[in-house]
Amino acid sequence: MARRLASSLAIALAATLTACQNEIPAGPTSAIDLTGEWDFALSLPADEAGTCAIRGALVLTQTGSSLAGTSTVYYRFCGAASSADVTEAVLSDTTLTFHAGTCAYTGNLVGSPADSIAGDVACDWKSGTWTAARVGPAAQLRLAPAGRAIVVGASQQYAATLLDSVGHTLYGRTVEWTSSAAGVATVSDSGVVTGVGAGTATITASSAGRSATAVMQVSVARFVSAAAGQYHTCALTADGVAYCWGAAPLGDGSGLGSNTPVPVQGGHVWAKLSAGSGFTCGVTLAGTAYCWGTNRGRLGNGDTVTAWAPLPVLTTRTFTEVSAGAYHACGLATGGGAWCWGSGGQGQLGNGALANSLVPVPVSGELRFAHIGAGTAHTCAVTVAGAAYCWGQNGGKLGTGDTVSTTTPAAVAGGLTFTAIGAGRIHTCALASGGAVYCWGSGLYGQIGNGSRATVRGPALVSGGRTYTALSVGGEHNSALTAAGEVWGWGSNGVGESGDSSRTEWDVPALVPGGHPFTAVSAGGVHSCGVESGWVLYCWGYNSNGQIGDGTRTDRRSPVRVTGQP
Repeated sequence: MARRLASSLAIALAATLTACQNEIPAGPTSAIDLTGEWDFALSLPADEAGTCAIRGALVLTQTGSSLAGTSTVYYRFCGAASSADVTEAVLSDTTLTFHAGTCAYTGNLVGSPADSIAGDVACDWKSGTWTAARVGPAAQLRLAPAGRAIVVGASQQYAATLLDSVGHTLYGRTVEWTSSAAGVATVSDSGVVTGVGAGTATITASSAGRSATAVMQVSVARFVSAAAGQYHTCALTADGVAYCWGAAPLGDGSGLGSNTPVPVQGGHVWAKLSAGSGFTCGVTLAGTAYCWGTNRGRLGNGDTVTAWAPLPVLTTRTFTEVSAGAYHACGLATGGGAWCWGSGGQGQLGNGALANSLVPVPVSGELRFAHIGAGTAHTCAVTVAGAAYCWGQNGGKLGTGDTVSTTTPAAVAGGLTFTAIGAGRIHTCALASGGAVYCWGSGLYGQIGNGSRATVRGPALVSGGRTYTALSVGGEHNSALTAAGEVWGWGSNGVGESGDSSRTEWDVPALVPGGHPFTAVSAGGVHSCGVESGWVLYCWGYNSNGQIGDGTRTDRRSPVRVTGQP
């Protein structure tokens, strides 16, 4: 149906309709002159192909009783354009009818002289509506996005829209593009701006005597840490500047996604970042917690409105770290108290309730934590003494030795001491004080790392006998770092998220190749990232939204360098 829809629309609505002579009956209608340019729009109901919205320009010339015209159609969600003839054009009183391809159009003229047309379109497979409005001379040129920052080597597509005095779009005009500083950013004839060197450039679009400008900031980034989320990634530079890339919102205020890093707005100096599912949270050097992205309560700012740039979490407390999960987030206040917000229907907020919260609520008990990790429907944390506690939905991932869910912190079985912990979708892993890694919960994809796919209800030692210095837990895979700079991955690997160049689901750790001396690692939903010594960031795995950051949307089974670094 989708192919048929696009094909039929392409026939019905021409990219360049050949001039056609159509007789208009003599009589009162001969006083109506349709000569001029018309802003054209057509809409068809949504189906499996999605809503079909089409915009274009119709240019008509009427000489006596003859009507000729050309039409340029700009497809949106409907495939490519092609051409067809307008036939059987008839103007009777104030009603215009004509055929194009397999579609018949009927429209009523409005105004004297006529300045708009509105009516119905009936095709052999679907019916809809169409409108046209007479346009005047060019009055304004709009440039989008208004301004955006990119890194060296990255590109940004700009679009220039020419409008008349009442806001009707003027199509088919030639646009000239220029850059004020070609050594900073170049711009192509089609409006693609590419970062060349650090600095600022003004991009100018000119058309029909009108012009518009956008300021482009170009930077070079040296990353010291990364936070991989579900479909996006964020990273920090040595001076506390945050960059994000992948699926929007990225915190740059634009509401756009990006295949390469863009700087987060606000001028904050960040200490730590955590990327979740569709949102990001961070803590500044001053201890203020901010979140941005798709909200639904998980930004902790008291409402559910999506934030395109960082907004402060609604609290007077300062934090040492914040962890963003799938639908909730938790933070550690100065002094070690834990606070959570967002979705709480499984008890993952830890406050004894099965309820959501738009603002931080305190985790029950008098425990003081040193590290916390928010998962999909559960949370785990390590106390300052090294004891691990979990709460929320269980099924084995709380590590308590049973499958009973809890709305308050419950001690992980085994009496081990840990230095770090992370919560995934259906499992949990923690780094023991001696450098061993233990995991518990579902082993469906091998994410327990003990050579088994079974569910375990308490800590199970990850195979290999290696000593690790850092651990990161993703959705259904994990990454761990050794003192020698090696990264080992295990668990799900269908799109290369374990980074070993294969798509094998490893139930024991597999080495990430390339000889990179990594100093930090982060596992996201279905991708991972590692910072190499020298402050160079690499990512691997799923890349549907550009979350790898190499300027493409191609999945990577082994580390690739993120764009914009020296």
